[in-house]
Amino acid sequence: MKKFILSFLPFLMMAMCVCSFASCSDDDDDDAGNGSNSSSIVGTWRYDDSDECYELMTFKAGGTGSYTVYEYYDGGWHDTETMTFTYTAENGIMTITYSDGDVQSGSYLIKDGKLYLGGEVDDEYFYYRV
Repeated sequence: MKKFILSFLPFLMMAMCVCSFASCSDDDDDDAGNGSNSSSIVGTWRYDDSDECYELMTFKAGGTGSYTVYEYYDGGWHDTETMTFTYTAENGIMTITYSDGDVQSGSYLIKDGKLYLGGEVDDEYFYYRV
């Protein structure tokens, strides 16, 4: 029995070494739309333009969404602009086609719960999940 354990020990140590190399990525919260799965962008995102204006972008799982601008006046928040859109988000590139026919395309990045359009981390211009 002792001989069996001693002969099995190198295999056990090798298995432990292999397992120690497998680990979680250090950028689990990062997404540049790699692959065709854009599920991490699904949800509602807010950008605070100023104390009196903010934007909401809602991305739905089926590739549709809405964009709404809210402005504060007369003592309350008012929806001043709303458009629906379709979108694709693949391989770090997002294309949005608004209901008025306007098309915007460019890179995007999700990092630490923030959506950066244009793909660059900019601490002044980002959407956060709501």
